[in-house]
Amino acid sequence: GILAYGLGRLNKIIGSAVTILATGFAFVSIAYYGFNGSLDATSDLLPMVTFGVTNLGVYFGILVSFVFFMVSFFNPYFIEKYKYPALYSMLFLFSLAGVIGVFFTDNFLTLFFFFELVVWTSLFLIPMGNNKKSASWYYGFSAFGSFSLLFAILIIYTGNNNSFDISTGITALNSNGGSITVFLLFMVAAFAKLGAFPLHIWLPKVLTKTPDPVTAVFSGGLEKLGAFVAVFGLLKLAPVGVNIEVIGMSLAHYAIAILGALTIVFGTLMAIRQDDAKKLLAYSSMSNGGYILVALAIMSDTSVSGALYHVLAHALASTAAFLAIGAVKRQTGT
Repeated sequence: GILAYGLGRLNKIIGSAVTILATGFAFVSIAYYGFNGSLDATSDLLPMVTFGVTNLGVYFGILVSFVFFMVSFFNPYFIEKYKYPALYSMLFLFSLAGVIGVFFTDNFLTLFFFFELVVWTSLFLIPMGNNKKSASWYYGFSAFGSFSLLFAILIIYTGNNNSFDISTGITALNSNGGSITVFLLFMVAAFAKLGAFPLHIWLPKVLTKTPDPVTAVFSGGLEKLGAFVAVFGLLKLAPVGVNIEVIGMSLAHYAIAILGALTIVFGTLMAIRQDDAKKLLAYSSMSNGGYILVALAIMSDTSVSGALYHVLAHALASTAAFLAIGAVKRQTGT
């Protein structure tokens, strides 16, 4: 990121080219070593900053790094529109670094740090579309989700002998029967990042006004942080609340499924009445997040597999759609 900024100060096209090389290197490295099962994420450079490799992290890491790689090829064609092109290239790569950090950490404190890195880098990418109001909406909802995630982490920390380790923290929480408070806090963070009902208000405002390549990154990549956090809340934490025998679900999971269904319906109804292509895709993106939540809430092998596949399908489709719209807009001006 710093190299992209330095070279971008000299020549903005060269700086944007660095984003292609860096994202391509990240994607190829994660995909190659991830598929071979030889990916090593151990690090002792900083205290309390530890990493680990999981199948879920590899899956999300390959997907999102590929989305960034796809989008980076558009950067040289759009970079001249930005007031601070060098800063754009740096924030673009820092945002990818934050996403990869979230997916490959085994420490809650490190997870929160990289989660916030994604929030703040993407926050400063939004105004490059010359609309600061949409950045304010994004900041408000992101702060709400971030504080929820932080409070959940602190609750787990106090119940895990003052340790931020993810695996032992979740085990300790589940051994005590789970916690409805932690579950709700995780889901608030997931809903805020995924743009699900009722925390969806920021999504159409941001995706409509953000620069075209950043819009594609938001829809295809950064929103998937919400799906990743939802996996923590719905799959890794023990089911909380009263179990509903008729449908074989806990009340909490059933409530999430209902909210997911409302997200699908509301997003679809709002999408079909739009005459702005980016706003239509924004509501469609919201609706697709609802499908992911419903499938995760059901918690069967088939539904979870379907949810993860839908994460893949929507990431690729929405990224391609937003990039296509950006290409048309660049040529036609509208």
